[in-house]
Amino acid sequence: GKQLMMKRLLPCHATTPKYQLAFKKEFEMGYLLEHQNLVRYHEWGEDEQGPFILMEYIDGWTLREFLTSVPDYFDDIENEREFIKQILSVLGYLHSHQIVYLDLKPDNIMITRIGRKVKLIDLGCSYSDTFTDTAGLNQNFAAPEQRSTTKSPHFSPQTDLYALGRLLKWISESSTCRLSKSAKRLTNKLLIEQIEKRPIYKLAAEHLIGNVANVGSAKNFDLESCIAAKPDFEPMQDGQGSGDYDEKLQFSGPAS
Repeated sequence: GKQLMMKRLLPCHATTPKYQLAFKKEFEMGYLLEHQNLVRYHEWGEDEQGPFILMEYIDGWTLREFLTSVPDYFDDIENEREFIKQILSVLGYLHSHQIVYLDLKPDNIMITRIGRKVKLIDLGCSYSDTFTDTAGLNQNFAAPEQRSTTKSPHFSPQTDLYALGRLLKWISESSTCRLSKSAKRLTNKLLIEQIEKRPIYKLAAEHLIGNVANVGSAKNFDLESCIAAKPDFEPMQDGQGSGDYDEKLQFSGPAS
């Protein structure tokens, strides 16, 4: 049968309301989404151990694991641009559905064994109009507005793009990879501290589909053309996350 991954809360947190809500939110949000660079959520269930999610099994590695094995992977400019293209594509897809991911980091990005494709996992910290409670952040990759101590920080697609800038900087600092000049310029633009001055990914559907999702060769993909000066919708407000949702989960699989 089809191989699936089973995901559930750790036993010591399975009865904690905050994490139960975040776990349920992850499934309800993810079940409605379908994108080639986003893990698929298949089924919600409960047994004697508590709730669980059956999701797509990804044969591959986290980005952190992958770069440990292939530290010079992004020295090839086509690999670099293909990676960034796919990250922008899945973020653009989420943003077009009024979802801000809020947890972009090496451990939430899978690289498939076949094709070296990007798969974004874990929607537990995401924010949307329907699900406004967030359950975590990573201080090393979170945007300044996520780390804010104000009661109602503003989140927008620019929040995720700041995290992309931090991710690209992490790649250049934690491996032997040397980012291209274009990627370095993009990184610097995305790491502007003030959200109102930070560039935003162009969310127009024709741009998302024509220039990112279906672009033919990564070699001809212009990274810097994918950002614009102003956001396409207003920043959203949210309460402060707890910062530890990822640590409350366990995985098993593949399951048939």
